[in-house]
Amino acid sequence: MLLEKYQIEDNERRINLSKVGCILSFVLVPAGLVIDHYIYTDKVYIFLIVRFISSLLLLALYILHFVNRIKKYAKQLGILLAFFTYLPLCYIIYATNGSASPYYAYLNLVILAFGVLLPWSLKETMFVSLSILITYILSCILYSLHSVGHIQFIFEDHIFYNNAFFILLTGIISSTSSYYNSIARFKDYLLRAELAQQKLKQEEINKSLESVNNELGISKIKLETINNDLIDTNSTLEITNIKLKEMDQLKSEFFSNIQHELRTPLTLILSPIEELLTKSHELPGKIHETLVVAQKNSLRLLKLVNESLDIVRLEEGKMNLTLLSIDINTFILGIVESIRYAAAKKRIKISTVRHLETIIIDGDPDRLDKVFINLLNNAIKFTPNNGSIEIDINSDDEFAIIKVIDSGIGIEEDQLPRIFKRFHQVDGSTTKIHQGVGIGLALTIDLVKSHNGTIKVNSKVNEGTTFTIQLPLRKDQPEVKSVEINEVRNDSDELFAAANKAASRYIQIDEDSVSIDLPQLGSGEHTVLVVDDEPDMRRYLANSLAEEYHVLQAASGTKGLELAIKEQPDIILLDWMLPEMDGLEVCNKVRANELTKDIKIILLTALAGDEPKIKALKAGADDFMNKPFSTIEVKTRIANLVHSVVLQKDLRNRYNELNTAHKKLQEAETQLVQSEKMSSLGTLAAGILHEVNNPLNFMITALEFAKREVDENSTDLIETLQDIDSGMKRIKNIVTDLNTFAYSDNDKRFEPIQIEECINIATTLSSSETKESGVKIYKNIEKTDKLCGSKTQLIHLFINLIVNASKAVKEKSEAKDAKIELTGKIINDKYILTVLDNGIGINPEKISKVFDPFFTTRDVGKGMGLGLSICHTIIKNHNGEIYVNSKLNEWTKFSIELPLE
Repeated sequence: MLLEKYQIEDNERRINLSKVGCILSFVLVPAGLVIDHYIYTDKVYIFLIVRFISSLLLLALYILHFVNRIKKYAKQLGILLAFFTYLPLCYIIYATNGSASPYYAYLNLVILAFGVLLPWSLKETMFVSLSILITYILSCILYSLHSVGHIQFIFEDHIFYNNAFFILLTGIISSTSSYYNSIARFKDYLLRAELAQQKLKQEEINKSLESVNNELGISKIKLETINNDLIDTNSTLEITNIKLKEMDQLKSEFFSNIQHELRTPLTLILSPIEELLTKSHELPGKIHETLVVAQKNSLRLLKLVNESLDIVRLEEGKMNLTLLSIDINTFILGIVESIRYAAAKKRIKISTVRHLETIIIDGDPDRLDKVFINLLNNAIKFTPNNGSIEIDINSDDEFAIIKVIDSGIGIEEDQLPRIFKRFHQVDGSTTKIHQGVGIGLALTIDLVKSHNGTIKVNSKVNEGTTFTIQLPLRKDQPEVKSVEINEVRNDSDELFAAANKAASRYIQIDEDSVSIDLPQLGSGEHTVLVVDDEPDMRRYLANSLAEEYHVLQAASGTKGLELAIKEQPDIILLDWMLPEMDGLEVCNKVRANELTKDIKIILLTALAGDEPKIKALKAGADDFMNKPFSTIEVKTRIANLVHSVVLQKDLRNRYNELNTAHKKLQEAETQLVQSEKMSSLGTLAAGILHEVNNPLNFMITALEFAKREVDENSTDLIETLQDIDSGMKRIKNIVTDLNTFAYSDNDKRFEPIQIEECINIATTLSSSETKESGVKIYKNIEKTDKLCGSKTQLIHLFINLIVNASKAVKEKSEAKDAKIELTGKIINDKYILTVLDNGIGINPEKISKVFDPFFTTRDVGKGMGLGLSICHTIIKNHNGEIYVNSKLNEWTKFSIELPLE
């Protein structure tokens, strides 16, 4: 952009200075007449004409400088100015004394004048200087040839070399000057452009400063207003702060009370269940299983309550630690042994590596127990079956260093900074595989920090995760702190203590049932598919429903959709939050599939409000239930939907029956029309046969006598008689076809036949057609003694089909490996015959008409269209069916079904 602007300015400068050059040359060229008058008086008139012509050219060139279309050629105008100035001087040098002419000095003056005056570049100045030098040399050579008669004179003239040298030297000096002048001009332009840009920036800065000053004035007024508002706000905040303290006190009291209210009923639920489970041998299997489910989920809930309350206390600074001297080696070994059973369920190898015999720290055993239980729980949860977990225990001068290393699925790098945030989950979608609310790690980091320790995590996806905890080593005299009374740490009641300990050690192991086939239960008339990733919930629902229904189970959305398509159950009991594919997506895919679109769906969710219900109904769910729900409600809703399924199936069956009856009526109508058509055409054909057959036989006999009497040398007559013979045979074939068509049902003498024999005779009789077409016939005919029919009609049938196939193959010009395949097989109580060729095929638009009388796909004169109609009639007489399938330019297949005895 800058270079373009410079070129525009340079072009304008060239035009202006070129105008000045034109004026100077226009004045100075004629002024040379004064010198001409004193030095070359005899040639002053010739030189006057030359200088006058040069002035006229210069004047014209000067005028061109004012033409806008010419201005863009400023460089060319400058070079023309130089030519019009030095060319008359070179002529004068030629006309005077050649190299001895004093006018060569004018050439030096021209080079210097234009090199300094005009803003030429190095190339332009060099070009003009060389042009002047060459023109001067030519002038001297021409003078030498004119005056002496040979060119050698000029090369012996020292003055010539002197003058040429000085012209060249002047050109070099002028070119150098032009080069540096052009650089100086460009630098000057850049400086001016920079100054202009700086000026613009300065103007913008000045405007900005003015704007800032105005804004500052406004801001000052606003600050004064804000200051006044802040004074009022501070007063309000003081009042609010007092209220917040009161509310904080109320919140603390609320959590303290709610802790009692939640823990007490949960403990009283767990203890009776545990007592009943000690007598499991006396309980029925179903009751025992229900109690186990209740116990597991009560422990899960109690653990969640305890962790939530611990987080609240840590946040409020109400949790005090009871610091004791702990040997971390022994402490962790005890924890590992208590959860080893959970690892064994997933065949996970869990091991401990100790580098020192004893490592003593100051810590609260209950709190640290929660820390390591949480970490080991996560490690077991996210490590696949047959994986490994290692606990590495070491220390340095200040800290005990404990690493929990697993070979699990790992954590994405962008998730690592957020895993310790409260309620954050790596997979928080509705299709997550592992259960949890995101409290465990948040509580873990808070408890570690309360011990003045640190926790770090390193992880690689599909390789594993390492949590590293550093806890300060034991001080000389640990400070032992007591626990506040409202923290309910002194569980004097053994019942409470046992329940809380069991809850803290509870580990939920996610079963690997997402992709496996789960067992089917029950044998009811109707099928219910239960899709839920919570094993206890799924088992409970399945067992409850198995009393009345055939129950299928799936633990993921993908598996549930797969079972729905495969088994097509009557009802799907579908959870919203599922691994791999959530319940809404399953609903959409079930409704979009033609096989499953009528299945009834009940969507289960813990989400509350109207919005989830609307989403579920829009996705295609028939019913919607919020958790928690009662078993009676589930069974009642399922029973209602089953009733609607029965009604819907009954209506569909009635519709199908009516539709089938309607199709049969249409087929019967079509057959009746076809039968009437065939009957009418048969009557017509019978009349034609009666009138044509006798004269036709007479003409054929007469033709035979005529052929015997013809002279062998009468070639034209013989050819004519042969043409007549061909026509007669054609008419005879047509009459034969009409005869078969008209009296096709006359031969009702059905007898046992060998179908292979009929086909062999047909292939022999049609061999002339197949040989002419170059077709190979392949036969694979299964023998049977259970076929009855008219042998004559069936042979005629196969001849027609083989001849038609041969013609179809012959018409396919690019056909390679031309063939006809004849196949016969017994299927159920029918004999199926197929005739397959690789010919030109049949146009799909015409395939429905091929069995109509007188319909043909061939050109006029190549067939009457009775062959396939006769075939259709023959098969109908045998109580069979004939079908045709074809692909244009590839193949055609006729299929025949004949009933067995």
